[in-house]
Amino acid sequence: MKKIYSLFVFVLLLNLSAKAQSKFYADAMANVGFESNVFNSPESYLDRAGTLYNKKDLVVSGAFAQYGWNLKYKTTLKKKHKISIQNTGGFKTFFGVANANQGGSDLKGKYIYQKSKKLSFGYNLALQRSKKLVTNILGDEVTAPFTFSQFINEGYVQYAINNNNETRLGGYYKVRKYKSDPTVPESLSYNTPALVFSTEQTIDINNTKTILKLGVESKGRKYTERTARDSIGNSVIGVYPKRDWSYFITNLTYSLRFNNGIRVDPFVEYTKRTDNFQDQFSYKEIKSGLKLAYNINEYSVKFKATRYNKNYNIRPALLSDGTEIPLSYKYFKFSLNGEYSLSKKFTVFLSAKYESRDSNVTNIGRRPRREYKTYEVYGGVMYSFQKNLKSK
Repeated sequence: MKKIYSLFVFVLLLNLSAKAQSKFYADAMANVGFESNVFNSPESYLDRAGTLYNKKDLVVSGAFAQYGWNLKYKTTLKKKHKISIQNTGGFKTFFGVANANQGGSDLKGKYIYQKSKKLSFGYNLALQRSKKLVTNILGDEVTAPFTFSQFINEGYVQYAINNNNETRLGGYYKVRKYKSDPTVPESLSYNTPALVFSTEQTIDINNTKTILKLGVESKGRKYTERTARDSIGNSVIGVYPKRDWSYFITNLTYSLRFNNGIRVDPFVEYTKRTDNFQDQFSYKEIKSGLKLAYNINEYSVKFKATRYNKNYNIRPALLSDGTEIPLSYKYFKFSLNGEYSLSKKFTVFLSAKYESRDSNVTNIGRRPRREYKTYEVYGGVMYSFQKNLKSK
């Protein structure tokens, strides 16, 4: 990773020494807010290690302070070579909730070679380090931090069939490595190879721009240590193979952009995951949602709502009478963000997020199938700076 970072710095210095049009951006953000995570459970229960928990232990709520940054440098060299380097990150500190602090940082580099008006080639690199809580998945482990590093290597070719079209074909390889944890006998680390296709067509009619976008992705997830489970959920370390999953994803977005600053984006997405051992983790997922945006003068408002169903092939949901049926989840998410520009450099913002998961499990003592509700609200201020850099 240090070699890649050094490469980015070398490219930056190279372009500063050449005749290029460059720009530097810097954003700094600070806010305060409140987060609540509530999991459905019996009044008391035993976890897998035999530890007794009470229902109140599954409510993690608290105020927090958060700050972050965004640094970006981009340049165009000889009108054909476009290079950008970006570093984003932030930290979230809770008041009165032990071991809940989290944060991370991303470093991204992008290169585009514009071969002609219609044909271009792109190459992206990304490094990420993150420490966060898995509050929406693991139930009684809501205060367990999961720290990982991630590297993504991506390349693509893009071709414009006509003046209003962009069609892209590419692939990427992602490596995610989790920090070793003595409480987790097998690491969650995995590798992901992927192929991605997308096409976007724009139509201008009067005062409305219509954009239709189709995406298709095929990828894998190959765990380096995690052992697969058989059709009844058992895992035999040293006998069964490592977990190996395949994904097929397709999505469609219909976007309407009006001259008065309003944007409407309904979308649908279908995902099929195949557990290549004995189907324990295979599922089908159908997602639908709506994005709304309004931008005019100093005001900006964004809204997003998503609802989706995840239906497992054989993974069981335990019913109150002791019988089992295939597990099914129903998710609902929404977010609302508002911004107001006080000046060219200062912006105030207010945001709210909500997420819930319901399931067909009626025996709520089964930890991995638990329902939950989580929300957070926060507000703050952002400072932005831009500067044009002209090399001699």
